[in-house]
Amino acid sequence: MNTSEAHAFETELLGLLELYGKPAPTDAALALWWRTLEPFPWSVVSQALSAHAAECQFAPTPADLVGRIRALDGRPAPEEAWSLAIEAMDEAATVVWTGEMAEAWGVAAPILETGDKVGARQAFAATYARLVADARRALVPAAWRVSLGNDPERRTVALTRAVEQERLPRQQAAALLPPPRPDTDVAAVAGLLAGNVHPLPDLQARNARRFIATVRAALAGKEPPQIEDASESA
Repeated sequence: MNTSEAHAFETELLGLLELYGKPAPTDAALALWWRTLEPFPWSVVSQALSAHAAECQFAPTPADLVGRIRALDGRPAPEEAWSLAIEAMDEAATVVWTGEMAEAWGVAAPILETGDKVGARQAFAATYARLVADARRALVPAAWRVSLGNDPERRTVALTRAVEQERLPRQQAAALLPPPRPDTDVAAVAGLLAGNVHPLPDLQARNARRFIATVRAALAGKEPPQIEDASESA
């Protein structure tokens, strides 16, 4: 947070404490609240305050909110992280993961190659939990990266899902999309990446040029350009 957001922070915090029948904190206590939460973005602090009001019966402490804020950083829990990371065993799969997941996979993969799936999973979970805890203590935000597989259809599915989950920006995902086949139904992909669906011609008339132009235009918030189909010009 920055000083321009201090008033909004104070207003929301005092309102939350009032809900629980607590008096306004002293200046010294308020300063401590601020110092504890200042490293975090105001948008996330505000979410944590609202979540506490909705879910808890007792007044918050700074530690309560710090815990909530760290849980809001978008990093998957170990079980989900493992289910995503294990896809890296398949060269055809595109994996969207965090730096902590990739590093933990580097520890687990050699164990998995020996056939010890249980040991690999345990090693992954322990390493991942440690790395995430370290990153959260250092206030390092989650950084999602892409390991591209060689199956174009699975790549499209993985990138589309990552955009839906707000793990990748649309433009980054669109830049990594494979060239579509002329006979592929891509309207759903274009809509998911762009946040809306533009009308496309029937399946026989869809082609790579129209798909690329439509997705790029949608990502830029523009109307799709009118591109003549090969079938129409024949």
